[in-house]
Amino acid sequence: MDAFITNIAIEKLKPNPYRNLETYPWNEAKIADLQRSYAEVGMWEGVIARPVGDHFEIPFAHHRVEAARRNGVKEIPTIVRSLTNEQMIRMMAHENSEDYSTDFVVQLNTWEGGIQYFGEISQELAKKPEPLEIARFLGMTRLDDKGKQGDRLDVAAEACNAAHALIQSGHLSRSDLIGLNVSAARELTQAILSQMQLVDKLAQIQKAPASSVAKAKGYVATAGKHAAEGVRKGEVPTKRIRMEVSANAFSNAAKAAKDDKPLPLLTAFADALCRHLSKTLTDDYAAEKLGEIAKALSSITLEDDHAALRRVQFELGEIGKRADRWAKRITPDKVTSLKALEDKS
Repeated sequence: MDAFITNIAIEKLKPNPYRNLETYPWNEAKIADLQRSYAEVGMWEGVIARPVGDHFEIPFAHHRVEAARRNGVKEIPTIVRSLTNEQMIRMMAHENSEDYSTDFVVQLNTWEGGIQYFGEISQELAKKPEPLEIARFLGMTRLDDKGKQGDRLDVAAEACNAAHALIQSGHLSRSDLIGLNVSAARELTQAILSQMQLVDKLAQIQKAPASSVAKAKGYVATAGKHAAEGVRKGEVPTKRIRMEVSANAFSNAAKAAKDDKPLPLLTAFADALCRHLSKTLTDDYAAEKLGEIAKALSSITLEDDHAALRRVQFELGEIGKRADRWAKRITPDKVTSLKALEDKS
């Protein structure tokens, strides 16, 4: 069917079948902005739709059409085209990437739409879709930094893949991710996953019971939700998300040990915390997190957990030594001596 333009009654325009409005509802702020714009300059052109029975499905422009609907528009000039399901999901992915690149939950809807499409065309892919194949299909890849491995998941795809896994396992909900941009979502989900992988690794070595592992992962998930809320409130910058998750997971586990059977898994949290401490302790934010951990120390009883705390203490000592060495290198006396040498020469 050749494309043509016609006026279509707005009630006959339906969403893309891969745009899940129940799971990902309207962005009310965006609709309000569009309503004001339409009141001033009129409805933008460029709405595309495909005929399906007695109605038409739009691949994108969902917020535009909804804003027009709320403004009382009865008909919309529409480009009618014959589109396959593959074209519908690809066009949605492209539009979301262009217009909503900083809104993570929109990207996540695109990712899950891709998974849905793959499940429709292949039962094998429906069971375990490969992240790289989904990313390629949706145009969410980038070249490998070293140029040796071809393409790989881009930042948005990494965040979507991790978020989807955490949602499917019940450790996060989609509402936990609302209000985060792609970079923050990536830092958050990667921090949570890496912490949980450490828990699994240590639990395997120590032969920890499944119930203990589940509790430990729950502490990580709670820490992640707390970090996400801090990001939304502007209290946690993106570059501090990983440390926020590590410190809060450590603190959550220590506090829980007071009223529950102690878990020999705190070292998993200490590993991540020590990595962060070895890189930075330059502001009051880190001191605040350490203060929270200090409050939970009285509940720690197992030797493994004490050993983990000694590692944290050691890392703090190393940071202090490095700071002291720098302080000695820039003392006023040294500056005076160097200046005297320059004057003599």
